[in-house]
Amino acid sequence: MKRVLFYIVALTAIPLALAAQVRFGDLDINGSDELLFSATTTAPQYGSYRTAFFADVPGGTVRQLTVYPERVLFLAGTGQIQIQNRYGLFRTAAAPLPGETTAATVIPEGLQPVAGFPAFVNRDDIRTGKILGITASPDG
Repeated sequence: MKRVLFYIVALTAIPLALAAQVRFGDLDINGSDELLFSATTTAPQYGSYRTAFFADVPGGTVRQLTVYPERVLFLAGTGQIQIQNRYGLFRTAAAPLPGETTAATVIPEGLQPVAGFPAFVNRDDIRTGKILGITASPDG
């Protein structure tokens, strides 16, 4: 009876595991209870990609270290780059390239979630399926 129950549970779990769009792995924790981990995402039109995260476990904060841009928008009025993916909507601070002063030549500095929009680093759910594009005016 136990063996039959095991097979029923296993066969039920296989389709759920195959349909999963986000898998967490590569856990590495140090003596200060700081955690590095990755999330592998399967997106309908982009295939799979991995994203790295840093978590301060005692402090309860999470930072996204890498980003795969499913949608990108340049905000000419602010010189920011807006990046959207399954983990949220982010904007970069931007600085002119050395010797340049135009907003069209920027180096991204610091990826921050946009206030008012859901983001995994703010404890919101990771989006699944097709994400809706969010546009902004040139001044953000």
